[in-house]
Amino acid sequence: MFRKLLASVGIGNARIETHLHNNTTAPGGTITGEVHIMGGDVEQDIEALYLFLVARYTREYDDSKITQDHTIGQYPLTQRFQLQPGAQQRIPFSINLPLDTPLTMGHQPVFIRTGLSISGGVDAGDVDQLQIQPHPSQATIIQAIQQIGFQLYTVHNEYNSRWRGPYPFVQELEFKPYGHQSFHIEELEVVLDLQDYGVDVYLEIDKRLHGFAKLFADFDLNERYAKLTFTHADIQRPDLAHIISQTIQSRMRH
Repeated sequence: MFRKLLASVGIGNARIETHLHNNTTAPGGTITGEVHIMGGDVEQDIEALYLFLVARYTREYDDSKITQDHTIGQYPLTQRFQLQPGAQQRIPFSINLPLDTPLTMGHQPVFIRTGLSISGGVDAGDVDQLQIQPHPSQATIIQAIQQIGFQLYTVHNEYNSRWRGPYPFVQELEFKPYGHQSFHIEELEVVLDLQDYGVDVYLEIDKRLHGFAKLFADFDLNERYAKLTFTHADIQRPDLAHIISQTIQSRMRH
């Protein structure tokens, strides 16, 4: 009885450890691994074992920036079961990440949070960081932008209430010009919105209005912004960099 009381406040409770077989993938890719469950000092009723895919973003609050976590995927692994004292179980898993999983370039955290829901006790948890690399189509577009004279400067996930995606934030890639072909641009911000058919590319050219809020509020009325849609086949075209360059130059002539 005393051990059950201790387990109810987390002492002698069940523990979990998540072991990833791979922690590096791209949006739409697969993460595999095992969750190791170790029984505590008493029998416990396990309500559920689940994985959360979580991304971190920043937002402004009272003239300062704060970070918040947002769950972008949830994966139940088990139903209710009884865990005996000292028992050990291994639960294998394979999860597919959403296409709009943000990249971890620029130290933008994306991680798996494992949760063990314990009836009448303190829930157990574990956190494992992921490395989300660009999808091949995203990587090709980044290379094309670099070919026309821009260098990737920073990547950040920013709160944006006007973004039409499923999350409260948008991931922006900031490029700065270098070399002789600068287009007279101080900065180029890019959103690479990966879809089944390809990539929607949003450009903010010559950052004179802050952020993407204007883009999604009044896209067609602002000539400093552009949207390009490429299928995966389009992205393999040899003139991809030229298309992006021509789009930027056409906006700069206005």
